[in-house]
Amino acid sequence: MVMNIELSKKNIGTGMGLFSLAVAFVDPLLGLFFLVLTVTFLLFWHRHEERGALGHFSEIHSAEKLENLMRALELARSKGEISNNDVEKALGVSDATAERYLNDLERRGHLVQVGRAGRNVMYRVSE
Repeated sequence: MVMNIELSKKNIGTGMGLFSLAVAFVDPLLGLFFLVLTVTFLLFWHRHEERGALGHFSEIHSAEKLENLMRALELARSKGEISNNDVEKALGVSDATAERYLNDLERRGHLVQVGRAGRNVMYRVSE
């Protein structure tokens, strides 16, 4: 028999919270420990989910990333060449995210980096 269990922050938080409560009846200090562990885990999950580090758990992040990659590529095609700042402004993303998008497009062979490093780096559509 195969059980399909959806792991979510709510399910895990509820389960661990109930477990902490049950343990607290036997040993209050151990129950508090499990409660702190639960909260720490949920905060860790939430933070990494927001940053996209748990993208394999969330199709929303990968769909958004794909859309942003396509928009960055279209921007490069329309302008001829783009910089990190162009992607930041056009997509409303951070400097680090814009850099990841450009590096991803370069790694996939869609863009070619012109310049070695720093503010003078531009990206052109590969032919």
